[in-house]
Amino acid sequence: MKKKATVLIQHLEAVYTMYPRRNTIKHHAFIAVYHDRILKIGSGLGSEFIDKDTRIIEGRNHIALPGFIDIDVRSEALKQQTSDTPYQLQSLSGTLLRHGTMLIHNETVLSEVKEQLRHPSMIDVHTKPCQSKAEICRPLTMKHDLYDNKKPFCISCGYHSEPCLDQLLCAKLYAKQHGISDLTHVLAACTLYPARALGLNDYGILKQGGKANILLFSGKELSQVMKRFYGDELIHVIKDGIRFYPNPII
Repeated sequence: MKKKATVLIQHLEAVYTMYPRRNTIKHHAFIAVYHDRILKIGSGLGSEFIDKDTRIIEGRNHIALPGFIDIDVRSEALKQQTSDTPYQLQSLSGTLLRHGTMLIHNETVLSEVKEQLRHPSMIDVHTKPCQSKAEICRPLTMKHDLYDNKKPFCISCGYHSEPCLDQLLCAKLYAKQHGISDLTHVLAACTLYPARALGLNDYGILKQGGKANILLFSGKELSQVMKRFYGDELIHVIKDGIRFYPNPII
């Protein structure tokens, strides 16, 4: 018997799958989700995945992107932001999710902090070392160079003395400062490239059978989102198949 979707996102203008060596962008598409996994990404409405229990999310005038990954979160900054209290940690996690970051990398994160972050509504924490060298750009915190337009690099918020928790804003600033026209390459610096560096095949991309970590932004194409520096453009945040923003759909 064919599985039905627990969540179905319809009428998407485009899905930026970031899947390597394949058609990265699917236009006029749907995403069918079965619990915490992507059941199907395809063209059309995906009506065949609907049953009486399916939750429908309207994606008209929206694009879908994978959840972001910040590969360079420092222990001292994380501790400073949380002050070792569960409430502040939840607040930090909620703010990161609200801006689309779903996984952070820190090899020495405190065990009690990691334990608190195990709740499904919290960001994921990866503590294993990078499997490959990652060039890291922090547009808001220090001088940075223009990286090769064809080589992978990673964009981090920095999390230093004055942390910015909006990873896409960092990506926008980097693209604008350097006049980069290949915006999917910059998007990959927040998604695919850090996932590769960490050896995580289930993050940073949208694929059938993969984790349902999905961001819906207002716009018809990536360039509209990347060139806009005002307004509330992140409309839906879906982590592990559950929409946490603007209001939970479980």
